[in-house]
Amino acid sequence: MEITLLKVEHERRENAQLLLPYIQSCTLFGEERACQSVEDAISHEDTWNTLTLTIPNRTRLKLLIEALKRECPDTNSIWEFDEYLMGCLWRAQRKVLSIERFDLPQSQQLRRIAQGFTYLSSITFEALNTGGNFAKLTADSRACFAQLLSLTTKRDQHIAGNIEGIEHLIQERFPLEDPDLLRYTIFLGNIHSPELYTERGIRVVELHNEDEKHTALKSAHVRLFRRICEAPSLLGDLTTEIIRHMIIDLMRGERFDNNILMQVSSYLQTLRLGEIETLVKRASPERPLVNILYEEVRV
Repeated sequence: MEITLLKVEHERRENAQLLLPYIQSCTLFGEERACQSVEDAISHEDTWNTLTLTIPNRTRLKLLIEALKRECPDTNSIWEFDEYLMGCLWRAQRKVLSIERFDLPQSQQLRRIAQGFTYLSSITFEALNTGGNFAKLTADSRACFAQLLSLTTKRDQHIAGNIEGIEHLIQERFPLEDPDLLRYTIFLGNIHSPELYTERGIRVVELHNEDEKHTALKSAHVRLFRRICEAPSLLGDLTTEIIRHMIIDLMRGERFDNNILMQVSSYLQTLRLGEIETLVKRASPERPLVNILYEEVRV
């Protein structure tokens, strides 16, 4: 059985477009559905494979997607990605098989970790932007990475375990299919590395869009995260790099264009932690850090 793992940034339409040739060439597809339970996985698969694929036209599919958006509010950039992906799967008539299928208590526990990470990230970004206590900021930033590391490692190990037993899962969910004849393609966000936890042969493909500046910024984030994955003890030693990453992520959230982000990133690389602290202390609600940095690189 051929298994392909696609790693791509899970947001924006142009990133979803990178999946199209792989969807067309596979026979079964697994999309990222973070921390979902077995029950949720089965419900999603049954709905998609028996109902959604029979929708007769694009207009009806669009109505379904709009209903899903109302039920599952998310950022616009993620819905750009998911909407294009759903359209591709529908046009290619590809069935789906979820690779994340936690038991319900574990799914709920992981979702609580994810919610904690989201909350801590948001208050850290706010404090960073408006000049909060820098010692607390650095501690919270490291805690953000530690929570993300814990969550991602648990998910990757779980995904690897399901890949090990994928033939059994396929026979259970699709009893008329011969697993040996299937080409199963999975997409995950680009910080994931389930291949580290399985000896099974997997074809791993890292996908990048043509915006070289955006790709360079995102790749730097992924490299930092993977360094911490490989050696969690480095978390304290990488404080300066983590703070730099948090600042760039903060500015990405404010929708600064990639030219500005590259200039800010290059500027931050010249600063030591103490110099970054001085910048943060200059920030206030009236003059946020993102504005200060924009002014610095535009001089």
